[in-house]
Amino acid sequence: MNYAEWEFRKLTADEDRAIRASATRQITTESGITIPRFDQDKYAADLIVASCVYPNLKNKELNDSWGTIKASDLLLKMLSPGEYQMLQIAMLKYQGFDTSTLATKKEHVKN
Repeated sequence: MNYAEWEFRKLTADEDRAIRASATRQITTESGITIPRFDQDKYAADLIVASCVYPNLKNKELNDSWGTIKASDLLLKMLSPGEYQMLQIAMLKYQGFDTSTLATKKEHVKN
């Protein structure tokens, strides 16, 4: 298999805040209370897209060649499920998040 090297950049806290805000939407409960709902999948995909320098996931020609429009959809087409999950975890570590609790939670769920 032929792998290409990817290049990423560190994001600022301000950029992360914007990504986090875009992954949060307000929902109204049955009792009429409005609460925020955080979409972890959208956040992870948007974090990867914003961090990725190469390949340029927003490149129209690249998206056209994979039959996608959005950069986040391109990620799902380019990578296997396992590769995508590993990239998510690696990106969180690269951006300075503590991922040690992720492994603990996964192990707890397995058992």
